[in-house]
Amino acid sequence: MRNQDPLQTFESRANLPRSKKEAPLQSGRSTSDIYKADVYDNAEDKIGEVTDLVVNKDGNVTTAVISVYGLLGVGKKDVAVPFKDLKVASRDGKDWLVLNQTKEELKMAPAYDKKTNSQM
Repeated sequence: MRNQDPLQTFESRANLPRSKKEAPLQSGRSTSDIYKADVYDNAEDKIGEVTDLVVNKDGNVTTAVISVYGLLGVGKKDVAVPFKDLKVASRDGKDWLVLNQTKEELKMAPAYDKKTNSQM
């Protein structure tokens, strides 16, 4: 059962093409396209939301902080993932972020500590 349709459309999924394209995030995308964006696993189940982006001294985004929620939105946990691991999936002109991890894997990952900018 899907948590939420990544295409966020009222059309029936049965009417959509079954194939999607995935590509790395490319330069030229605005951070507002990524910040607060929902993140999905390869099965198109929502696994979290991008809540922060970490920039290195050269101004390049190196890490995405993803908030993962427990049952009914309870038990929020922030985890850091390499920015390069986020991919953009596209279908019918709609884009969404995909991470090759499950929600359970992210829940088991070390928590991210925003104050120290490191994993706990």
